[in-house]
Amino acid sequence: MAPAATPPATAERAKRSTNMDTRTGDQPVTGGYIEEGNASWYGAPFHGRRASNGETYDMNKMTAAHRTMAFGTIVKVKNLTNGKTAVVRITDRGPFGFFTVQVGAFKEKGNAERLRARLDELYPPSTIQQVALEEATFYRVRAGKVSGEQAAQKFADELKAKEGFHTMVIRLDEAPAGGDQ
Repeated sequence: MAPAATPPATAERAKRSTNMDTRTGDQPVTGGYIEEGNASWYGAPFHGRRASNGETYDMNKMTAAHRTMAFGTIVKVKNLTNGKTAVVRITDRGPFGFFTVQVGAFKEKGNAERLRARLDELYPPSTIQQVALEEATFYRVRAGKVSGEQAAQKFADELKAKEGFHTMVIRLDEAPAGGDQ
């Protein structure tokens, strides 16, 4: 669903206010750091809730979430489709893609499929990711879809203890090499 249009008066107020804290010296990042990725707008469902930095989220302010940037960092965001830019202040963490746990990698697709079927009954959803490397094609078997890296690590530790797997936590929002199946 597309976000509702911001009233013109609210939009103008938001352009002038990022709630920059002049006492702490929060300033725009200068020089060199460029990151390209997808951005999304979240509004009404989160409006009035507490952001990760402790502030109350206001969907009419020019704020943003980022996984690692320091709170208070001022960044310029550019829409690569239309060239428009906005200056926003980092106040929250995210976006949080989900995590999964890799439990094995096989050269034989049939072996991967058998393990995936067994895991899917116990730890759904279980998937196979095919990856073509220089030396061979591998089929990576992954179990579960967990919200949050700490919870995923706990799940990985449980799989290791219960099933004896050598586990690896994988963030699902990263572009997979070779494509998921």
